[in-house]
Amino acid sequence: TAGNSTDFGNLSVARTGLSAAGSFTRCIFAGGQSPSEVNTMDYVTYKTQGNAADFGDLTNSIRLQSSTSNSVRMLTGGGYPGSSSINTIDYVTMNSTGNATDFGDLTRSKQATSATASSTRGVVFGGYSSPSYYTDIDYVTVSSGGGGNTFGDLVHDRGWSAACGDGIKGIVAGTWPGPAAIEYVNIATTGDASIFGELSV
Repeated sequence: TAGNSTDFGNLSVARTGLSAAGSFTRCIFAGGQSPSEVNTMDYVTYKTQGNAADFGDLTNSIRLQSSTSNSVRMLTGGGYPGSSSINTIDYVTMNSTGNATDFGDLTRSKQATSATASSTRGVVFGGYSSPSYYTDIDYVTVSSGGGGNTFGDLVHDRGWSAACGDGIKGIVAGTWPGPAAIEYVNIATTGDASIFGELSV
């Protein structure tokens, strides 16, 4: 239903530059800056309002990474630990708490990426590493560890974007600086992104 948002609770650590992903029952918030980079992961359960509880730690203290999940595993990739961008991908099993485990590496070190997933494949869009913005699209098979693979290229260089999907189509929009164009890929097949439409602003 439409309507204004209502207070749900508080994170365990106030921070910016974090990422998040959800399963059918819980949402996990990862990393961020407070005021320096942190490796914190905390979570909430959708059915009950309240403050976030500690989930565990990422392998790095980072901000400006992206996260996505297939509702079983959550993957967190890239980011900025305070010196230069990294290519690390971490994963956790979402229905149990605990520290993240190394999954593999993205095809390059970058931050300010965005990501979405199907039940089998995670897709990471664009990114930034000074002074460059990227058109890269990476993918991984969520159920197995391993490095990122080349999926294709975006139409536009993108960083600080937002991505979402329905498990079939992945959509990415927004960038700084950049166009209002919205792009999409079919997650099950590799290939370059196509234009979906435009943001209203």
